Amino acid sequence: MRLYPAFQIAEGRVIDGVGDVLRVLSTGTSSAWTWAQWLNTPVDDETGEEAPSSIEQLRTGQIEDVLRDARHAAAAWSS
Repeated sequence: MRLYPAFQIAEGRVIDGVGDVLRVLSTGTSSAWTWAQWLNTPVDDETGEEAPSSIEQLRTGQIEDVLRDARHAAAAWSS
């Protein structure tokens, strides 16, 4: 049996894009806690307003945007 953190589940299945994002994040760090924090922490956008967290963006289908941000985060973590 596989277990997943509840934040990754919507309507009984893993949210689309989560696996791809985790693979990208793993190139920067092997810490699953860091991945979870990155997915769930809202960040201010360029206007200073609180933007949705990465997991919220995935729930709304913004996979490419989250993957882009994940690549940037992974690069920063690995340097």
